[in-house]
Amino acid sequence: MAGLALGRTHAMELDSRSHASQHGGMSETIARLHIALADTDPSIWRRVDVPVDANLKMLHDVIQGAMGWLDYHLWEFEAGDRRYGVTDPDWPDDRLFAAKNTRLKALLDRDVRQLDTSKNRLILA
Repeated sequence: MAGLALGRTHAMELDSRSHASQHGGMSETIARLHIALADTDPSIWRRVDVPVDANLKMLHDVIQGAMGWLDYHLWEFEAGDRRYGVTDPDWPDDRLFAAKNTRLKALLDRDVRQLDTSKNRLILA
């Protein structure tokens, strides 16, 4: 799996739909993510399901786990004119919003369909 860490995530497509939960028949909206590494031939990809009420920190953790990465680098998502990541009180940045406080659903509700990072492009379809 070490070779995967050298790749870059190229695209992630998001397909939101409601699915009945196995627990008590409650309905939950799930985002199906297609994660593909850039610059690989043949294509290396993963498909994962994430609840849309997941925060962006959880989304980051899902990407790390799905790709077999060990979370060694700082990260942030960009959506439109906003940036989301891990805030640091020693390095205040008024333009960086806390990823742990932002839900995937909030981005979808704002019609955000693409998230970018320095290494990743996530497309929300």
